[in-house]
Amino acid sequence: MSVRVHDGLAASLEVIGALAQESTDYFSTRDWYGNFAAHCLGAGDAVVVHALEKEGKPLGALPLMKRGRSKRLRGAREVGSLTNFYSCVYHPILRRDTDVGEAATAFASSLARHRAGVDLFDLDSLPAEKPFYPALQEALREAGFVVQPYFHFGNWYEDVRGIGFDEYLRRRPTALRNTLNRKGKRLAREAEVTFTIAAGPDSLEAAAGYETVYRASWKQAEPAPGFIPGLIAAAGADGALRLGLCTVDGVPAAAQIWLVHRGRATIFKLAYDERFKRYSVGSLLTAHMVQAVLEGETVDEIDFGRGDDTYKSDWLSKRRERWGLLAFNPARPVGAAGALVHRANTVFRKWFPSHKNL
Repeated sequence: MSVRVHDGLAASLEVIGALAQESTDYFSTRDWYGNFAAHCLGAGDAVVVHALEKEGKPLGALPLMKRGRSKRLRGAREVGSLTNFYSCVYHPILRRDTDVGEAATAFASSLARHRAGVDLFDLDSLPAEKPFYPALQEALREAGFVVQPYFHFGNWYEDVRGIGFDEYLRRRPTALRNTLNRKGKRLAREAEVTFTIAAGPDSLEAAAGYETVYRASWKQAEPAPGFIPGLIAAAGADGALRLGLCTVDGVPAAAQIWLVHRGRATIFKLAYDERFKRYSVGSLLTAHMVQAVLEGETVDEIDFGRGDDTYKSDWLSKRRERWGLLAFNPARPVGAAGALVHRANTVFRKWFPSHKNL
């Protein structure tokens, strides 16, 4: 088992595309990474992939980026996972018959061989419940890095295999069920309401409705303006997109972007026009989309992407965590200093949890 490094976007996407059948979620597909690279790279950032091979046969890929500016240490040279605030999970793309421990060791050794001139590797959005996370942490230490794990974000989810919408609703809190019943009746009584879900070629037309809702919502403008239109186009073309829209008297009132890939449905983006808040249009649209997914598709799991917003536990009852790994290069002064500072802050927070970092 060996690792070959491919520099540049075109070569990296080719490697990822060769493993297309191994992607277990939309966030490890070629289309996701291609759109990400097109709209989210900063000045000086460059894509690189560490490709796992055996006898010339592709076994896996670890997509990374050389960062033009470190997120963690001022003046540091940093390489990180090909992720940002849009990413809901990150892990290597691996063939199903690949030994995870061996893969972690191979990737860590490859990072060690290419750490000359690098102060820090920062891999985030890693699923803590999967075996690759502890295996990589140990492998990086064995390879000579000073490793600092950190919590990144929570992810709410639910196993929905074999259940219909009625059973799903039965599992929800009484208050949510009452809200859906009461607000649904009120909206139907007071206005003309429509619910639609666009997928495929018709998604581009629905995208205009999403943009209308987003601009009228409480949410700030997207930091990468081209990313969401690009995602809608890419996911619409490859079949992963479910773009839900609720209109009230012909006016777009709520919108959601779901990504459905190989049995997993991620609620990726949602927004509503606050003028229609009294109708709970966002909740009504979520219920409509859950019903459509459970009754019309083969889905094993629904998850809520990033974060611990309080409403998420009403819809999805289980929680797991995404963690990150900082791997400092102690052979470089900036890397060694960074390791000391982060270790000191960890100890400080343990003893004085109510205080900020040193």
